[in-house]
Amino acid sequence: MPPDRLTRRTTLALPSLLLAVKARAQGWPDRAVTMVVPFPAAGTADLVARLLAPELSRALGRPFVVDNRPGANGTLGTDLVVRAQADGHTLLLGASPTHTINPHLYRRMPHDPLRDTAPVALAAEAPNVIVVHPSLGVDNLGGLIAAAKTRPSSIAYASGGNGSSGHLAMELLKTAAGIDMLHVPYPGGPAALNDLLAGRVAVMAFTAPSVMPHAEAGRLRALAVTGAARSPLAPELPTVAESGFPGYEAVAWFGLFGPAALPEPIAARLSAAVAEALADARVRDALARAGAEARHLPPAAFGNFLREDSARWARVVEASGARVD
Repeated sequence: MPPDRLTRRTTLALPSLLLAVKARAQGWPDRAVTMVVPFPAAGTADLVARLLAPELSRALGRPFVVDNRPGANGTLGTDLVVRAQADGHTLLLGASPTHTINPHLYRRMPHDPLRDTAPVALAAEAPNVIVVHPSLGVDNLGGLIAAAKTRPSSIAYASGGNGSSGHLAMELLKTAAGIDMLHVPYPGGPAALNDLLAGRVAVMAFTAPSVMPHAEAGRLRALAVTGAARSPLAPELPTVAESGFPGYEAVAWFGLFGPAALPEPIAARLSAAVAEALADARVRDALARAGAEARHLPPAAFGNFLREDSARWARVVEASGARVD
């Protein structure tokens, strides 16, 4: 077929193709939607998913089922969605590790998350609180920095695993302060917190609801919040930026994704439903009690956010030398 006739046929076919995609989006969802959470149950990502699922079910008229598929710091569950049919019935509740940390931390990845998933909506952000065991003998972030400089590489900090928000928050602090501490990764935040409470490790950055009751009881000492603003759960605590490191910010974020070829009309409907859910005071209050803050971004803005966040964590990982084989 001559090239000009092929071009004309392709051009004429495009409107029909676009109409078919739009019609498919209008009929979506026509069955239950699976929301894959690539992290264990009871974590913040799981909480965000379980808050959104009933709201999305009400808004879109079909069940949204949460399916926890943990492994490899979120990589295994993400890969399931990457390989799923892009019809809007399999979605991912992703987070900073899955999209903007793991690609720089792991030497090999089964996919490129920014290329192989479609951003739908940012839903929430959550800072950590830096806490220490009382035996370390420090009461503020300046004291921790001074102790780390006096004893380089001898103070151990715990995290919920390589690439977790607590791990990278501490690596960012190490780079900003010019200190060195020993990283001890655990298979999840609760296990790390248990060893911190027992004094087997000295420092940790973890969620406010998990650590503040222990700080208030005197079992831990809270030093600073890793977000750009103070936490409503600990308003008396300064941020790391306020404690002498302007520009420091390390928060975990959580958002909704589909496979890369997810039709734009479906992404737009989903994003609008997420925005509606986050406008509900009950949802916002539940997030706040978990130490998270509702924050919505639609697909295009979320995509820009991801690229900027990825570039930022690439610099942190490179400067820290952190790697996972």
